[in-house]
Amino acid sequence: MAKAYFSAILPHDAATTWAAIRSFHDYAWAGVKAPVTIEDDRSPTDIGAVRSFEGPNGRVRQVLLAHSDDDRCYSYAFVSAAPMGMRSFRSTIRVAPVTESDACFVEWSAEFDAGDGGEATARRLERDGFAVWIGALGSCLDQATPPVAPGS
Repeated sequence: MAKAYFSAILPHDAATTWAAIRSFHDYAWAGVKAPVTIEDDRSPTDIGAVRSFEGPNGRVRQVLLAHSDDDRCYSYAFVSAAPMGMRSFRSTIRVAPVTESDACFVEWSAEFDAGDGGEATARRLERDGFAVWIGALGSCLDQATPPVAPGS
């Protein structure tokens, strides 16, 4: 089983950051420009909800496996074939407060099978996936935050 992991500290509070990502329906914060739908009129926080969107290599379908507002996290898996030859894929994204400041800690992890190339696939997912998507989240939050007036 290969493991991919990426984390970052964002200069936004955990509640605001979680509010931006908590809905399994909204994926624009990660830079996904395609429309996302939740199938079968399910709530986007219901375990078993399936989100569907057009990815660069075709239709992507992911199922929500766990969701916790208390722990500010959710986990999901692919219903459609996972990219990069990954199988038995399970991923979790979590937001935690940084108590020293008004920032937050965001971590994204995944476990999956990918045969002999599992470690290389994990590093690619970290670099070209999780790091990019968390960066997009930071940019999304930066744009949503009103500027601070000088002298405030």
